[in-house]
Amino acid sequence: MAPPPGPSVPPPLPPSRPVIVAAPEPNTLYVEAIKAKQVLAHTIYADEIRATRVTARVYRTERLETRGWHGAIDTGVLSASVIYVKELEADTVEADTIFVYKMKVSGQ
Repeated sequence: MAPPPGPSVPPPLPPSRPVIVAAPEPNTLYVEAIKAKQVLAHTIYADEIRATRVTARVYRTERLETRGWHGAIDTGVLSASVIYVKELEADTVEADTIFVYKMKVSGQ
């Protein structure tokens, strides 16, 4: 004897209209100082970086002209396309490329 048919489940309905999600615009930060647990960016330009771990292609450069850069950011996670910063202190820094004058990595 065949088992009774199971309950039928209708297929999901398509959305009533297409859902469009806009990609965020690239953002650039110009700041005097950053203190964070984690910093993520495509490119970082910095006078000084102090971090526990850095993952990036790193190039040494001359000091940056930072006149006009104001403010400080103190946060858990900071993410931007491009970061220009005089002093960056973080546990982890991850970027595609870093241009920096002075860098101290305390452990990797």
